[in-house]
Amino acid sequence: MQRNYHILPLSFNDDDFYQLTYTLKRFLEYAFTLVKKQNINFCYIGTALHDQVTADGFFTAFAFSYFSNLNILINSSKLTLTTKPNMDEVENKLRKQDIIFIGGGDTEFMLKTWKETGFEDVLIKLKNEGCLPVIMGLSAGGSFPFQAAISLTANNQEYKVLQGYHWLNGSFTPHSTCKIEADCTFDKEKKHDRMSAFTTAITKGIMPPGYAVTEDCMLHFCNGEFVGAFSARKNAECSYVAPDGVKQITPTLLEPKTSSRIAGQKLAELKDIPEEEQKPIEANMCKIM
Repeated sequence: MQRNYHILPLSFNDDDFYQLTYTLKRFLEYAFTLVKKQNINFCYIGTALHDQVTADGFFTAFAFSYFSNLNILINSSKLTLTTKPNMDEVENKLRKQDIIFIGGGDTEFMLKTWKETGFEDVLIKLKNEGCLPVIMGLSAGGSFPFQAAISLTANNQEYKVLQGYHWLNGSFTPHSTCKIEADCTFDKEKKHDRMSAFTTAITKGIMPPGYAVTEDCMLHFCNGEFVGAFSARKNAECSYVAPDGVKQITPTLLEPKTSSRIAGQKLAELKDIPEEEQKPIEANMCKIM
């Protein structure tokens, strides 16, 4: 039986560890509510960071330690793809997941690894069968579903346009307020920061119009359709960039007592299931500091 698929591209950084953990709690509360279960299989995929052990450990432990209690059981795991695992086993594992969290890092390396190992084929197969789990994608992990995305090379030397899976219309850049200046593969006249590179690529027609997401913000797409933008801090702004200009998007603020309720309201608006049948996970059911 086919089910609705939810994709949550998001952006944050580790400059402020308190803000990072606060943001992650709000976004996970929102995502857990979309699952509509109290026994959740959560899997972290860290290909973009070359399956770095510290990142794998942080995200899997975070999901478990902050959300596992008598009301919500989190079965937390990771999927390591740089070791070239058996894809039949990988597919079986993914079919059991409710949420996969795809981490950030080197987008180009991630996409190359997914293609070479066959993981790309597994994802596409699950999508075509209507069996995708909720996908949370941080930075590089949120870029792949779009038609194209701006990526900064691992050594911060160059901005380039990478082609995505075309699951979502338009283009994408995370970290839109990043001021790192670098060369562009598509504009050799001057160096660009990330937002400048993004707008230039769109203006030149190299990539379609799309979403620029700043830190601590998240987008929500259901079955490929844009649902809304959300933020874990006040006064955050995202934007939609087109050749004729930039349209600001004010995200809905997620707070400890509202994240789950807002997600539940969005589900009801989407008519995902009848409202009376929903049993959303409320934020106050979780271990929130």
